[in-house]
Amino acid sequence: MSLYIILWILIILVFLSLYFHILGYPLFEIIVLLLISILILSELIRIEEKEKIESVVKMEISKKLEGIEKVLNFIMKNISKTLTIEHLEELHSRIASRIEKYEIEFNEKMKNEIEKIYKKISEIESKLNELKTHSSHLHKRIENMENYIFEEEEI
Repeated sequence: MSLYIILWILIILVFLSLYFHILGYPLFEIIVLLLISILILSELIRIEEKEKIESVVKMEISKKLEGIEKVLNFIMKNISKTLTIEHLEELHSRIASRIEKYEIEFNEKMKNEIEKIYKKISEIESKLNELKTHSSHLHKRIENMENYIFEEEEI
């Protein structure tokens, strides 16, 4: 997502918060909703960046595999009579081990990226839970203040 789209979304969120405030919703809840939506937007941007990285890594691996295929085709075209089946099997095993090595590296990189994303998601969930508990505490305090004010007015 480009920065302009994110800015437009934030502007729209601000206007939506003003609209809900005009409708009578508490400003604190609107601000909490804005913060949650900003966290979600940032996580969506991170996911999109992860997908871009994944596509680049896949492209690099496919380029390397194409290079290996070209080398194999060249060898097969220019094979000499002195080359035996044992040589071909050894070459095949070397290429297979390289391919396995690239696959293992790719899987490790993807596993690390996925773990980072899961950590970020758990951090966001914990922050949301903190905001929720903080919001409920604030609501209780506001209710206590209102009750106190009403009791003083009655006296």
